[in-house]
Amino acid sequence: MRNRRGFTLIELLVVMAIIAVIIALYLSSLVGARSAAQRIQCMNNLKQIELALQNYLSSCNVLPSGSYDPVRPVANEPGGYKMSWIVSILPYLEQWGVQKALDYQHGADDPSNQTARMTSINSLICPNGSPVGRNWFAGTAPYTPGAFNPGMSSYAGCHHEVESPIDEDNHGVFYLNSHVRESDVTDGLSQTIFVGEVPWQSCAGWISGSRATLRNTGHPINSIFPGSLEFLGADSSRLRDRLSAIELYQMIDSNELEVVPTFVGGFGSSHVGDGANFGFGDGSVRFLRANIDQAVYRHLGHRSDGELIDGESY
Repeated sequence: MRNRRGFTLIELLVVMAIIAVIIALYLSSLVGARSAAQRIQCMNNLKQIELALQNYLSSCNVLPSGSYDPVRPVANEPGGYKMSWIVSILPYLEQWGVQKALDYQHGADDPSNQTARMTSINSLICPNGSPVGRNWFAGTAPYTPGAFNPGMSSYAGCHHEVESPIDEDNHGVFYLNSHVRESDVTDGLSQTIFVGEVPWQSCAGWISGSRATLRNTGHPINSIFPGSLEFLGADSSRLRDRLSAIELYQMIDSNELEVVPTFVGGFGSSHVGDGANFGFGDGSVRFLRANIDQAVYRHLGHRSDGELIDGESY
């Protein structure tokens, strides 16, 4: 009888290594496919928002105000009226039930609007799952899922081209008590950012016309320039010249840093490719990378600065 020859240790190790490589390649392709699907879904969300804005514009001849409030500028604190631009387009997002639940005689934080405020709207949430900050309605405790957390928004309108309080003299298309017409966007709809992703969802929720739903192009995508911020009672000397948005928001939410209540911040996302999706005035949705020229990026946040922008620069 012939002796049966089994695997040698070296052969076994080679087979195991081949299997490990195959599994790694398979998992990598799955992760890549999942990331691509999330990015496409996010772009579809922005297209729905863009379509809702176009329908609102057709019906009212103006874009909705970024924030409705008699007090200027907007403070990122509870209180005040502060109804957001998203509130205005609820019917065009097929959210008639949410719209009917709103009491427009009272502000975004008023108890009479709690039912609507707590409602989550799928088209406002990027499936990539960005983090969220502290809860306005539960003190300074970190966000935890539950009944006391307002519906979030992964998207914000562009209020200005530099870091500045949300006010009535901003240069974007959504700002305090704004009433921007299509003819006011003299730089061209295709070269003006209307809506973009936020890297950190604010617990003020989609109902709030504050930093929760308004941002600017004054900061690089996914980053923050600490030098442009005004700190309160905090030593910022140890901060790097450029922080990721997530790092800064984490420090703010942990009370390690305290910024003025009029701080707004910029756009960003957790998508692969280091960039974020943006909706432009012509209804197009584009992925802008973080390495975009900052001057070009600022111009895209201004509705009428008269600067010519090469289409290939973004």
